[in-house]
Amino acid sequence: MASACQNLGVAALLSSPRRRAVETAAVIAGAAGLDLTVAPLFDEIDYGAWTGRRFLDLEGDPGWREYNSRRKAARIPNGERLEAVTARVRRGLNDVRRRYPDSPVVIVTHAEIIRCALLLAASLSWNHWARFHLSSGSVTLLSWCGTWVARGIGLAPSRLREA
Repeated sequence: MASACQNLGVAALLSSPRRRAVETAAVIAGAAGLDLTVAPLFDEIDYGAWTGRRFLDLEGDPGWREYNSRRKAARIPNGERLEAVTARVRRGLNDVRRRYPDSPVVIVTHAEIIRCALLLAASLSWNHWARFHLSSGSVTLLSWCGTWVARGIGLAPSRLREA
């Protein structure tokens, strides 16, 4: 990933404030010679009462099942509303576009935040979240062309030269 950052002329490296994201971004920053900026707008969803629970344990929760089948209507108990997630991710993307209008930017964040950005790019609701299959450590490319456009989804970092 670091060599891709250098080859692509990446202007900035942003990270969710979560430790796992910052640690990953710090490795990339050190290897690529980039400064790391923590960007709270790309933080993970606040899962409220579900935070820290295993998926297996949540399977019996009717609210969890509804969340995974009808996200637009579902609510996370004591957690962040998906409308709020969408609004903050949109603000984050617009901020990136304003600050770095002609330069690539790397954002180290979480699968649901990436899905949110892809849903925004495709003008889809949260009910379509499962269309986007993302692996840990994968790369998703978005470009601004008057609107956000997905150029690659869930790519292995080694495939960045092809995208």
